[in-house]
Amino acid sequence: MSKAAWIVLGAVAVAGAGFGAWQWQKDDYDYEAAFETPEAQQLPEAPGVILRVPELAGRSPEEVAQKLGNPQDCEDSLHSRRCRYPDARAAVLYIDGKASWFTADFGDSGYPLQAETLAALGLPEGKPQQVGKRELVWTGLPGYQEIHLYGDSQGLVTHALIKTAVR
Repeated sequence: MSKAAWIVLGAVAVAGAGFGAWQWQKDDYDYEAAFETPEAQQLPEAPGVILRVPELAGRSPEEVAQKLGNPQDCEDSLHSRRCRYPDARAAVLYIDGKASWFTADFGDSGYPLQAETLAALGLPEGKPQQVGKRELVWTGLPGYQEIHLYGDSQGLVTHALIKTAVR
């Protein structure tokens, strides 16, 4: 290749690099809008408490019925009894006669899948140990073995599972 061809090739390369840098600097794509998290603007304001777990944990079926009303049905197993309380949209698993596990149905309440939603269960907010697209998990909170919040594809909580440390 001749010296003139190398000069032309070099000039083209420099011009191409300059054009690319110019295009990159004049990029008018709104990156901020594309990557912002408008959760607070899009999600509805959620109503009050779904289930006051601290008031129910460790209580007898009779004490829970005073708070949630009579259960619709109960099922016995070898070491536990599970009762459903449709008016409270909850199920309670009793181990050794004490309310130990809770399932709360959030239905269409509009709560976001965020740590702040623990307040809807009467629980203090804390940082979850596991974060997934559709699940938040807390372990080691005082008085609780595990707390799970499960969400849908829109980022709203559908239900919660709470395992207390009641013995």
